[in-house]
Amino acid sequence: FATAGGLTEGLIRSLSYFKDGKEIDTTKLQYIRSTKEIREIKTKLVGKESCFMVLSGMTQIKKLFSDIESGRKDLIFAEVTSCQGGCFAGAGQCNSNDETILRNRMKTLYSIDENETINSAHKNPSIRELYDTFLINPLGEKSKRYLHTKYAQRDVLI
Repeated sequence: FATAGGLTEGLIRSLSYFKDGKEIDTTKLQYIRSTKEIREIKTKLVGKESCFMVLSGMTQIKKLFSDIESGRKDLIFAEVTSCQGGCFAGAGQCNSNDETILRNRMKTLYSIDENETINSAHKNPSIRELYDTFLINPLGEKSKRYLHTKYAQRDVLI
């Protein structure tokens, strides 16, 4: 998930597969693959019109908070990357602000994704085995207990 929006795309791919029993046409996900700071995609994958949001970099975080505080109901998932564009443009990478270099990195990642046979969590044999032998169902009791986290306020002394 090295690009901003990669996690969202993976989630939509798997939701689509579990809902319809077939792979989603990735051309429907092209907007998520842009370099815009804020991207939204609306789907009916969870039974109603729902919105997935991608924030590339922290500069737009106020928009997300504002939407939540104003009571926005269709937003069900938000992916926020601290590095503009995603991890492929962040710390540990050859530093470049050259838009052409960054776009080429992103294109390379998507090219690899298109050519891989396992490019979704629901196709991964290890994940499938984990569900078949232990977790049983996505969003089932065990998967919620072992894979999901909950916010807990903690007092921290620095």
